[in-house]
Amino acid sequence: ICKTLHRQPKHLLDFLLAELGTSGSVDGNSQLIIKGRFQQKQIENVLRRYIKEYVTCHTCRSPDTILQKDTRLFFLQCETCGSRCSVASIKSGFQ
Repeated sequence: ICKTLHRQPKHLLDFLLAELGTSGSVDGNSQLIIKGRFQQKQIENVLRRYIKEYVTCHTCRSPDTILQKDTRLFFLQCETCGSRCSVASIKSGFQ
């Protein structure tokens, strides 16, 4: 999933674990291990929120973006329209 979205696995992992309110890790085969029982629908909803917030351009809705860290903030840089906007940092727990 991370390769398709062009995102660092650690960033997606941090978001998933924070949103689900659990702990987890990535094993030797690059597979995600999450502590607890979750339905597929829950995971899909969290992934949709991640894509909406950290992948699609907030101006033109293009998925062709780069997530850049500048000092302590993350910025979403769109390769299609050229816009650049800051995105929220990952907070733990459900929002």
